[in-house]
Amino acid sequence: MARYRQTRFNNICLEGSFGQKDAATNSTNTRDTFIKTFEIPLTRVASGALQTTAIEAGTKSIQVISAYIDVTTAEVAAATKTLTVGIGGSPANILGATSVAAVGAVGTPLFPAITLNRTNNKFTYTLAGADFAQFVGTAIVTAICSNTL
Repeated sequence: MARYRQTRFNNICLEGSFGQKDAATNSTNTRDTFIKTFEIPLTRVASGALQTTAIEAGTKSIQVISAYIDVTTAEVAAATKTLTVGIGGSPANILGATSVAAVGAVGTPLFPAITLNRTNNKFTYTLAGADFAQFVGTAIVTAICSNTL
């Protein structure tokens, strides 16, 4: 089961002014913005295909602050010992090809803001191939998330 910690900011948002009326559209900017740390279990599977987790981020956007893989058991058997972490159906928009051949915290995160929606907001990961045998690890992602209310 994934765990996360969350800090909610009721008076900030990623775009525009919270609660302000937009004169052009006559609508109120209603956005729920918060900082959350996700712990995403990375399960060994006999596939190099994209794996979609059940863990959801915000429903509007996400700005990754920090991301890494906590490798508790290193992969030694696979020909290519890397994996990627993404969100919203993208295989690598959070962490590109990251070696999991050594125990410890690994990874260099990518930091662009990512637009999400209510049906395409789950974290993903991809193993480099179907021959992973030993790897055990968790992706740790801290992000500013935004929901449209």
